[in-house]
Amino acid sequence: MTDVANENDLILCLVDINKFNTINDFYGLEYGDSVIIKFGRFLHDLLDTKCELYRVHGDQFAVKAHKSEKEELISTLRSCIDYFTNNAFIVNGKRLTFSITVSASSEPSKMLISSCDLARRYAKKYGYDFIEYSSSLGI
Repeated sequence: MTDVANENDLILCLVDINKFNTINDFYGLEYGDSVIIKFGRFLHDLLDTKCELYRVHGDQFAVKAHKSEKEELISTLRSCIDYFTNNAFIVNGKRLTFSITVSASSEPSKMLISSCDLARRYAKKYGYDFIEYSSSLGI
């Protein structure tokens, strides 16, 4: 994902499974890995082909797209938030319920990753399921 430093006109979103460590602790690491794989496939199938999906680490994924795709991407990810709020996710026959947090930023390339991560941390701290970075957040 280092290519964002060389491009302008991008939007970056981070998608994070909330309290994923609870899944690992209760079901084990192997099952947790299965959840990550299935969740990644779910995101991949949900997203437009104009978006690029990355697994950043652990239970965190990044979605990169051009700003021209911003409204559609945010709408899709908000639908994803709603899906996980209202539906169980079945992995290896087990029904899981969890929520996700999504942060977004369309700051200039040098600030894109850090601003999106700051927004993610802010959202998790204050209990937001979606937040877009803005200097008015004061972070």
